[in-house]
Amino acid sequence: MGKRQRAIVYMVLWMILIFAFSSFQGDESALQSGRIVRFVLGIVRMFFGEGAVQVLVDAGIEFYIRKTAHFTEYAVLAFLTARAMRLNGFRYWAVAAPLFSALYASTDEFHQSFVPGRGMELRDVGIDSCGAISGVLLYLMALMVLKRVRRA
Repeated sequence: MGKRQRAIVYMVLWMILIFAFSSFQGDESALQSGRIVRFVLGIVRMFFGEGAVQVLVDAGIEFYIRKTAHFTEYAVLAFLTARAMRLNGFRYWAVAAPLFSALYASTDEFHQSFVPGRGMELRDVGIDSCGAISGVLLYLMALMVLKRVRRA
């Protein structure tokens, strides 16, 4: 399998992973988020103490961790999509990749509306879209760095 085909496979596998996460029912999704929150709070406790943990809990750290996950998963999707499109000769990949990722975010939120305990939130599509734009910008920066490294 060549580089072009692998790029598409990676993109599709990431889309399947996003779909799988979205298929978790509400209580399972909350359980997964809770594990991540406990991990983050354990690190904070180790370095800054219990007082800092309480501040984060009072500030609603779980909400921010969940939204950061949304942002990150779509940044990765757009990065992989931009790469797949570019390698396969798609002319306007830098515009198409975040648009494709935002469209996928919209369909993913629609999918979640059918999952028990989950819902469709327009705010999440916005966060996902911001992540997608960031992912393409990151890919563009990586291309620039690689270009400079190859010149040197």
